[in-house]
Amino acid sequence: MTIRLSPTSDLERSTKSGVSEASQKLQYEIAPEVDRIFREPISWRWKDDLEEDVIEILEECEEEGWDGYGAKPIKPENKYRIKMILDLLQYNLLPPEIIPEPDGYLSFEWRRDDVAFSVTVEPCKLVYAAILGAGRTQHGEEPFYGDDLPEAIKDILTKYFLNV
Repeated sequence: MTIRLSPTSDLERSTKSGVSEASQKLQYEIAPEVDRIFREPISWRWKDDLEEDVIEILEECEEEGWDGYGAKPIKPENKYRIKMILDLLQYNLLPPEIIPEPDGYLSFEWRRDDVAFSVTVEPCKLVYAAILGAGRTQHGEEPFYGDDLPEAIKDILTKYFLNV
C-alpha cells in the first residue's frame, strides 16, 4: 500500500484554521499593504518616523511657553501641512528633522557636511534658508498650496540632500 501526501494550499489552510470569515476578509484586504511595507527598503520608512515625531512635538509643544521663553503653541493643523510636504518629498532624500519654531510653526531641517537647509511651513507659504557651503547662502518665501514643492526648494534638496 502506498500513501500519497499532497501539499495543502494556503486557501485550504486558512479555511480550516478556525479563523472567522470577517478576519479572513480583512487579511485579504490588507495583504497588499503588508506586502508593500515588507518589500519597501527600510531607508524609505523615514517619512513614517517623521509623522510620529510630529505627533510627539504637537503633544510636547501644545502649551504657550513650551520652550521656557514664551513660544506660541504648535497648533494641530501644522500636522496636515507637514503631511502635505512629506507626501511630496522624494524617498531618496536624506531624512530631515522636524523642528518646532517659537512662532508656532514647524520646520524641516536638513544637514550634510557644511550645508544646512531649513524650510518653515506656514499657512499658504514656505519660508526657506540655506547655507550651501563656504560663503554661499540662499533664502526666500514661496507660495504653497499642497500641490507641488516650489522649484527653488526642490533644486536645493536634489542638489545637496540626495541619499546616494
